Amino acid sequence: MPDHAQPNARSSGAVTPPDSRFQWLRRWLLMLACGLLGVNVIMGDRVSIYSPQQYQQTARDHERLEHEIRQLQLDNRRMRDEARRLREDPDAIEALARRELGLIRRGEIVFLLADEPGRRRPPAR
Repeated sequence: MPDHAQPNARSSGAVTPPDSRFQWLRRWLLMLACGLLGVNVIMGDRVSIYSPQQYQQTARDHERLEHEIRQLQLDNRRMRDEARRLREDPDAIEALARRELGLIRRGEIVFLLADEPGRRRPPAR
């Protein structure tokens, strides 16, 4: 039989098999899944789903970190000032050496004071 003489299933009015009815549904679900995946890729971390507890914990962490940052900024400012004084002021260097290292000037007399006479130390074990 020649090719043009073969009957065409679509033009012959044949009933579509049940599988072809679900092909449309499968295609639609596949397109929906691809669309949702695309939105997830594009939006990514911008869309977050937090519970109220997670949101509150995040807010507390944020407050704590802001407080810690302020404290560190104050410490940095204090250390910068101290470093500047140590670079520029010889009296500051001397005061630091006396305080931290226990140094004294030549010719100074050091008095070491003992405990008060009425108080006794607990015996060493």
